[in-house]
Amino acid sequence: MSQEEISLSDHYVLLLENSSKETKIVKEQQADVLKKLESLERLVRIQEQSRQAPVKKSSGKRQPAIKASKACAAHIRAKYTALKKRDDFVEFDVDESFTSDHNASVCRTVADELISDGADFCKAELTAAMKTFFKTRKDAARRASKGKTEQHKIKCRQQGRLREKVRMLQEGMELLNYDDEGQTSIQEVLSVEYMSSEESDYDDEGKKVGYHVKRLPWERKKLRKIKDACMQAYHKKLSVCQIQMQLPRHVLDEKSNRQRPRDYPDWAVRSNHDSSY
Repeated sequence: MSQEEISLSDHYVLLLENSSKETKIVKEQQADVLKKLESLERLVRIQEQSRQAPVKKSSGKRQPAIKASKACAAHIRAKYTALKKRDDFVEFDVDESFTSDHNASVCRTVADELISDGADFCKAELTAAMKTFFKTRKDAARRASKGKTEQHKIKCRQQGRLREKVRMLQEGMELLNYDDEGQTSIQEVLSVEYMSSEESDYDDEGKKVGYHVKRLPWERKKLRKIKDACMQAYHKKLSVCQIQMQLPRHVLDEKSNRQRPRDYPDWAVRSNHDSSY
């Protein structure tokens, strides 16, 4: 084979490589364009749905407010947190109202970013979620100015423990042989309002070593026995490792100051003048 033929062959190989690279670049550009078109189509669809929604005549009654889903609220928080890292992003001004020009601009920025990412939430739901998120920011700023941030964190942790306790009791109840009527009655009192008060217990080095439990003074003995049975049933399904990870709880003689729920079953709660168990 001559030198000229080899050179010509190398030339063809080079052309094929360049052609392959160009084809790859074109495909990537096409994919990017398609993604942007899909986002625009989704935005147009949401806007059309908003315009085509029938306008109901006012009946004189206040229309129920639209509630945002947990998914929408989570997307709002995540996107706002991500945007805070950008130098060109300006945060909410909590000293102004939610509807101020500045805060309205922040809302539009967050919403546009979400829609561009492919989030499929209507304008009304995004607005509702944004308004709730703004309120949490405003409340947090107010607590910080009054020095109550740590107090709020402690309260949130206490509420979280109570909700976790309710979950464990409910799972334990399902493992016991209560009939449908019994489960319905017990389910009514397996809520935060009927849980004992708990406070964290720390050692001398500030490490949390357990919890102090204060019983409810108005709780009947029957309710206490049911809750204890549900908790024991829940613990039986746990592994040894899971049980060892749980911090101990010590019941104090001091009673909780939690008030009775407004509407309560007589079998579970004593009234003010009832001293029987």
